[in-house]
Formats: sequence, C-alpha cells, structure tokens
Amino acid sequence: MFTGIIEQIGTIKEINQSRFVITHHFKEPFEIGESMSCNGACMTMVDFDDSEFSVDIIEESRNLTTFGSAKVGDLVNLERSAIIGQRNSGHNVTGHIDQVGNLLRCSEMTDQWTFR
Repeated sequence: MFTGIIEQIGTIKEINQSRFVITHHFKEPFEIGESMSCNGACMTMVDFDDSEFSVDIIEESRNLTTFGSAKVGDLVNLERSAIIGQRNSGHNVTGHIDQVGNLLRCSEMTDQWTFR
C-alpha cells in the first residue's frame, strides 16, 4: 500500500531491456523485493545501493504506464510503501495500474485539468 504522496524525484539512469535503473536519495535501507511506487505504479526492487535501485518492468506494465515511453534522463516520482500505524494523510492506494490516460488540456489561469 502507498499513500500516493510523492517523497522524492528520481531519474532513470539506465534502461536495459526490461530493467530500469533509477537514482534515489532515500536514507533508510532497502530490502530486495521491497515495493516502490514509481510514477504511481507499484514496482518490485531487484537490486539497489545507496544511490540507485533497479526494477524489472514487463511489457504489459510498460504498456499500461508512462514507462512505455520512458527514456534515460526522465524524472520519476518515488514513494516507499506505507508503514502500518504511520500517518498517511487519509490516502490509500495500491499502485496497480489499469490504464494510461491522456492529458487533453491544462489551463494555468484557472488551474483546471481535463483528462480522458
């Protein structure tokens, strides 16, 4: 589970077939198999160190998320999974994506967004 509240912005450092390497600045240690919300999608860490982690993103997940058009250097919204008993600001999301929407219009003057 995630809160949907972005904690950090990472950068895609490398894409090698289905493996994405993403930079991070988290101080708390990770564990292999830990879930990370990447641009709102739940991903499983397969490798990590102090400054980057790797996730494997299968074709179906790439088709259903922004990772289908992602490239090296793109920014990624990051959120670690929620800890039971911690404040979550009333948000609960799974990070399991059903489809990609298109932003049709954004008006800075009215701060209104139109999605399809």
